[in-house]
Amino acid sequence: MGIRVSKELGIPFYDKELLQEAAKKSGLCEKIFENFDERPKSLLYSIAMDSYMFALPGAGAGDSLEQQVYLATFNTIRHLAEQGPCVIIGRCADYALADNPNLLSIFIHAPMDVRIARVAKRQNLTPEKARQLILKTDKRRASYYEYYSSQKWGTVESYDFCLDSSVFGIVSFAWAGFGGSFGAVVLCALFWKRCNWQGALAGMLCGGLMVFVWKYIVSPLGGVFGIYELLPAFLVSLAVCAVVSLVTPAPTEDILAEFDAAK
Repeated sequence: MGIRVSKELGIPFYDKELLQEAAKKSGLCEKIFENFDERPKSLLYSIAMDSYMFALPGAGAGDSLEQQVYLATFNTIRHLAEQGPCVIIGRCADYALADNPNLLSIFIHAPMDVRIARVAKRQNLTPEKARQLILKTDKRRASYYEYYSSQKWGTVESYDFCLDSSVFGIVSFAWAGFGGSFGAVVLCALFWKRCNWQGALAGMLCGGLMVFVWKYIVSPLGGVFGIYELLPAFLVSLAVCAVVSLVTPAPTEDILAEFDAAK
């Protein structure tokens, strides 16, 4: 969802890319940032990693490697935000930018059964393994966020908006069905006098059917077929409406007169 927002708005997107930027600015190895990425504070792990510690420019000599990584990430987030609008995923970005008047923080969630199905499909896991992975990841992210921000992870009070991503899919599919069934027919009815009721009916039926066919049969093929089902449904509806209208009787003179009068 973050990637889609960045593409629609034409602004930079930072997820793992944030770690790369932080590594460049701090001089620390990128692998170190990956090891500490959104992980809860662990005394044993910090002690083990601190054997590789070297000071950041401007960091106190007594700062642990874990603290240096967090400060570097924190400063990088603020630096990127100063460059202009962008989308930043996680890593306490809302806390780092709390004093930025242009900050819009969003927490996206979904019911557990929806998340399990999504993760199982994406990572080819059994439902139980997907559930365990989700619980483990949630616990890690919550511990990291609450330790560094002193706010509760995932609660409405901590963000500007909390959105249920499972609803987006339903709304998106509903709009595809509406647009695929009626969009092309409405345009033909308004701007093409040869359109008749047979063509309109055929266009609506075929457009609506194509939404289901594309969503559940064609789109899973991936690649170029992964486009939003509204577009192919609209094109099919338009083509069917035009073809059927041309091979069936034209509208009566009375209807054509009404069309001209309405124009």
